[in-house]
Amino acid sequence: MLELAEAAAAGELLEAQPRRVRRELGIATAHLGGGVVTAVRADPTRYWSRAVGLGFAGPVTRAVVGEITAFWRAQGVPQGRIQLAPEVVPDDMAEIVAAQALAPGPVALKLAGRAEDVPPARTALRVTEIAPREAGAWSAAVCAAYELPEVLAPLWAPAAGHPRFVALGAWDGRELVAGALLHVSGEMGELAGAATLPGHRGRGAQSALLAARAAASGSRSLVAETGAEPGNRSLRNLRRAGLRVRYERPSWIWRC
Repeated sequence: MLELAEAAAAGELLEAQPRRVRRELGIATAHLGGGVVTAVRADPTRYWSRAVGLGFAGPVTRAVVGEITAFWRAQGVPQGRIQLAPEVVPDDMAEIVAAQALAPGPVALKLAGRAEDVPPARTALRVTEIAPREAGAWSAAVCAAYELPEVLAPLWAPAAGHPRFVALGAWDGRELVAGALLHVSGEMGELAGAATLPGHRGRGAQSALLAARAAASGSRSLVAETGAEPGNRSLRNLRRAGLRVRYERPSWIWRC
C-alpha cells in the first residue's frame, strides 16, 4: 500500500499536465509490472523519470525491467531510476542489473504513520489551500523552494483543484514562502512533496504544512519518502510529526 500510494501520486500528477507542458517537457507515463513508470525528457535533474510500485501484481523479472528501459529509450530520456521495496527485489537482481547495465542508485527511507498522531503546529505563517487561480504562482514557488531549474516550474500546478490532490501554501503576509502537496488514494494519504524558500526556513512552515495535510487527509494513514543521507531535515520533520521509518528502499539507475 505504501508503494502503490506513491506510484499513484507520481502518475496522476504527470498525467494531469496540460498538453503544452507534456509536449515541452517530453512527459509520458506507462503502467508496467503493476507499477507506474514516468518519463520527463527535458528534466535536467533526472528525478522525474522513474519506476515505482513494481512487484506486487507480479514478480519483477528481467522481461519487466526490459520493458521499462525500452519505454525510457523510446521516450528519449537519458536516465531513469527503478525503485523497489525490499520484499519485491528478485533473487536474480544481480543478473538483471548486469543484463540491463544498471548502476546502484540512492537509498530512500519509506515512512508511514497515522494522520491523527500528527501534532498541531505553531507558526506565524498563514497556511491555506491553494485555489486553481493561484496554481501557477504556487507551482513556481515550490520549484524555487526546491532550488530546481525554472523549466520545471509548471509541474505542480495541476494539483491545485485536482480531486485527489490537496495543494497547500504557507504565506508571510502576501508572500508565498512554502508549499506542500497531499495525494489521497483509498485509505492512504501520500505526502507528495514540500519545500520552503531558503530565506524563510526555520520558521515552522513544514510542521504547519504537515499538520494541515494530516487534517486534510481525514483519518487516513500518511506515507512519505525521503533520502537516507545524514542530517536530512525532512526526515527530522517527518519523525517529529509521528511518522516512522518502515524500511529502506534501494534503487537502480539506467542510463541510455
